[in-house]
Amino acid sequence: SHLFCEIIVTKLESSRGLSLDAMKPIFRSNLNEKITFIGNTEEAFCYAWKQKQEGETLYVAGSLYLVGHIMT
Repeated sequence: SHLFCEIIVTKLESSRGLSLDAMKPIFRSNLNEKITFIGNTEEAFCYAWKQKQEGETLYVAGSLYLVGHIMT
């Protein structure tokens, strides 16, 4: 669908949820966009922020825990 230039997948540092290795085939088989997997949420957000061009919007999606973690 190419709604996004790139999708960055990360995981909270928690024992809950899927590992990045488990998520990779799910994302790769269902999306055509460029997908980058980064294991650390802070690194993922910094990477996303650096990739963003002027006039583009950066979206954060996932659990409220993930969004809250990034906002702090």
